[in-house]
Amino acid sequence: MTVPVDGERPESGTPLLDVRDLVVHHGQLRALDAISLRVFPGEVYAIIGANGAGKSTLLRSIAGLLQPAAGSIEFEAARIDALPAFRIARAGIACVPEGRRLFGRLTVTDNLLLTPEDFDPYCVTTPVDPRLPDGGGQQICGYYDLKPAKVGPTSNVVTRMSNYGDRSQVYNGVDIGMHARFGKGGLLSGGVSLGNTRSENCVVVDSPQQTLFCEMDNPQNQIKISGAYPLPWWGLQASAVFQNVPGVALNTTYAAPNAVILPTLGRNLGVCGASARCVAPAAKKPTNQA
Repeated sequence: MTVPVDGERPESGTPLLDVRDLVVHHGQLRALDAISLRVFPGEVYAIIGANGAGKSTLLRSIAGLLQPAAGSIEFEAARIDALPAFRIARAGIACVPEGRRLFGRLTVTDNLLLTPEDFDPYCVTTPVDPRLPDGGGQQICGYYDLKPAKVGPTSNVVTRMSNYGDRSQVYNGVDIGMHARFGKGGLLSGGVSLGNTRSENCVVVDSPQQTLFCEMDNPQNQIKISGAYPLPWWGLQASAVFQNVPGVALNTTYAAPNAVILPTLGRNLGVCGASARCVAPAAKKPTNQA
């Protein structure tokens, strides 16, 4: 399905993406058999098909993740089907997967001179503000500060995140849609989408503070209804749309001064030394969506 911005495909010109007679095999299976498509600037192109039809294979081939057996792929009039994936990505093409292993092969930097026991816990009392949940004034614990004796020395090593734990972001939901005709040409359609995205990033490398707000739920419930009915005059029709969708996520940032932290930490922040006028690194506390 192609939807040009101006409603019409240009009669001439160079396509942004030109795939010609592409053939791709998975072992002995021919997954793509002489597939061709052309995408011009300003177009939106959707690949639609049943499971196993080759949609993902086509996209992965364009992104350089699979090697075609025959055919050609041109991007901005230059051949790219023989290029490695990282060069195709630099040129401006990327494949964004949808799946539960999206965060694979991530790396972290671990200071080998530190352990979670080298951090002291403390709490922060949020300011009183009517814009905050319940008006603010709550005590939030789970923050950690590096002990003063451990400030400074480093021996960093970059390694895989999987050595410390897993990170995931999973959406589970259900969609219900309906289409109905009524009267003389009336059309009513709509649906309900109920779902939740759960993000988990509780990987502790050095500081235990990583477990603070490391599990987040983001409900994504939507209701949409639209209707249209032809009028008896001049080919006009009346239509209306109703939708109820989540609002913009609200976040707050508060730079807690040393004086606010000292009562629960029992000392100045490690980076403050003997100075009482010091500010902790800013910490974000996500709130519910509006």
